[in-house]
Amino acid sequence: MEFTKDDLKIGYVVQLRNGDFRMVINSFKGAVFMSMDGFSMFGSYKKDLTIGGFEGKRDVIKIWGFADDIIQSLFIGTISRELLWERKEPKELTMQEIADKFGVDVNDLKIKK
Repeated sequence: MEFTKDDLKIGYVVQLRNGDFRMVINSFKGAVFMSMDGFSMFGSYKKDLTIGGFEGKRDVIKIWGFADDIIQSLFIGTISRELLWERKEPKELTMQEIADKFGVDVNDLKIKK
């Protein structure tokens, strides 16, 4: 299942690429990602839960279900919640890493289409 911004609900916990945890809360400005050190405007995120700039460090990479304990969620993480979604990242390998994995010389590698 691919998660979109429309699938997020108040009380969900997200983890950003930089490792920070945020909780989706409702504020006077609408939904925001709240943490102990501030918040990110929900509206700044694209439908695919990425945000422009910041070198992708604030893109959402994991989403957990409803949090029973806000303080535990923001300080300790998401230990007792169900992981609902995790961003699938493409694997990047050099030709040398592939050669090493298969125990062949890099010059003997041929990549099929």
